[in-house]
Amino acid sequence: MIRKIDTKRESSRFVIHQGLAVFTGHISPFADDLRGQSEDILYRYEELMSKFNLKKENIIYYTAYLKDISKADEFNDVWNTWVIRHHEPAGIIVQAVPNQSLPYGENVQLELSLIVAMEENDVEN
Repeated sequence: MIRKIDTKRESSRFVIHQGLAVFTGHISPFADDLRGQSEDILYRYEELMSKFNLKKENIIYYTAYLKDISKADEFNDVWNTWVIRHHEPAGIIVQAVPNQSLPYGENVQLELSLIVAMEENDVEN
């Protein structure tokens, strides 16, 4: 069974399938710098994971799209503080300039997506 959460015309906020919650990319254009945007996005993920009974230690993969790859260390500082030690997921950081024509495009420094494994008893058959 495939369950789509918070579906809009373009995409769903996340999709649950075969024990995985696959999140679309999240942004936070309101902070002025990468550190602030990273903290805001991770806080939002914590809210979503709590709401849907997902756990940080079950994050299995992340993709971080940075506007400026030379700032990867700045993102990593925030990420490494947030992620649970000894439960670090696989992941990748890539440079990807956001669409400048979108409402917040110019200020967006980071888009972050996660894949989170669900607990066995939370998996829908």
